[in-house]
Amino acid sequence: SLDEDIFINNNIFNYQKEKYFLSNYHTFISTIRPRTRNEFEKFDNDILDQHIIICGISPNIKHLILPLRTRDKFNHSPILIINIDEHINEEILNDIHYFPHVYYMQGNPIKNEDLKKARIYKSKAVVILSNYKFDDSIIDANSIFIYKAIKKETKNTLIIADLISSKSIEYLSDKSEQEIEDTNFWLYKTFSAVKG
Repeated sequence: SLDEDIFINNNIFNYQKEKYFLSNYHTFISTIRPRTRNEFEKFDNDILDQHIIICGISPNIKHLILPLRTRDKFNHSPILIINIDEHINEEILNDIHYFPHVYYMQGNPIKNEDLKKARIYKSKAVVILSNYKFDDSIIDANSIFIYKAIKKETKNTLIIADLISSKSIEYLSDKSEQEIEDTNFWLYKTFSAVKG
């Protein structure tokens, strides 16, 4: 029957996905068992040192974390995801629950008390993900506000901002357009990176 065909095809697809994942799994560090929501959300702040902060969340966040958990990297910095939702989304949790030293904190990275709780002053890098829910006129506003809030708290942290419009770069700096071209802003297709 059609239902059986769909079920069988889905099983084949899931098997192929799992086979691909397992065949490449040895290249990434992982925990023996999946980590629980509790392990992601309840942690001692003292572990946050030379860590990477991700502001916001995306359905594809696994692909951002994967290169940071390759076996050939000597040091695996703790990763802290800050998002306004009280708990990490179940689907995303299932995508990343084998990665060690990844944590989730409810908070708003525009607020300096939440940045301090995330120990922004001890972080080595921050990634600001865009919020695609806004309309075009304010699409990068959230990223810009977060960037400005972080710069108030720390001057030496590498900041990588996911911007939709390249024109938004001018709002990240008080410098003129010519001065921006001469300084440490880099444009990439996916991210605009700013060395703090």
